Amino acid sequence: MAEPGKSMVPKETSLRRTVLIAVSVFLIDTFITANIGFTMYILAFVVLWMIPKALFALKKKEIFRIRALRVAVYLVMVVASVTAFAGNNYLAQHRATDLIKKVYAFKEKNHRYPKTLDEMVPEFISSVPFAKVTLLFGRFGYSTFQDRTTLMYYGFAPFERKYYNFESRRWYVID
Repeated sequence: MAEPGKSMVPKETSLRRTVLIAVSVFLIDTFITANIGFTMYILAFVVLWMIPKALFALKKKEIFRIRALRVAVYLVMVVASVTAFAGNNYLAQHRATDLIKKVYAFKEKNHRYPKTLDEMVPEFISSVPFAKVTLLFGRFGYSTFQDRTTLMYYGFAPFERKYYNFESRRWYVID
């Protein structure tokens, strides 16, 4: 029961707060962690809590409207995050494919793999590219150890490390 003088209708500030949270989660998941972990928690919260809560308010039009708008904001954020995540992974794969070709060109000319990717600058690449547009887990990992040379990036950070083995000319996924 509401206190006397208090409205049962959610305030518009709750919608602004929802937008702020959604934008924050999108930015963190997309441009900082390159991970959709927080987004998936939000999706579970929306499906398991917010949608049923909105549906229970169907007869109270104003409450339903605000709750439905909040659900819509979070669902738009989920779609945007998943799209950005997929785009980042596509970008990483595309950049890796190009980088692999350049490493093979280096090997053909020098009869060995480069010790580091920086060794290919500026003759084969202008600079070492980032795998993804993100602050964490956005760089390529490159290593030459004994008779094994690999290029790696994170698909779903910090797990799902995708790496290319130059000797076998194949991609592998670990984690």
